Amino acid sequence: MLKETDWTQTNDSPLSDSDKALWATYRQELRDITNNSEDFFDDDGLFWPIPPWKYTYGNGEAPNLACMNQ
Repeated sequence: MLKETDWTQTNDSPLSDSDKALWATYRQELRDITNNSEDFFDDDGLFWPIPPWKYTYGNGEAPNLACMNQ
């Protein structure tokens, strides 16, 4: 998943700075799964971070990714 989203962090990415920040947070959440696995598991299994393209508020703003798994 990280490799598939590398393009979001390049200098020539078509994303806005705010969108790049959302993707950077998502990518860090992916990395954190291996570091803080207890934060990503419950009785039903693993919580995968939600990629920014899967959600937006009506005004186009996305919620804090860290809160999406709560």
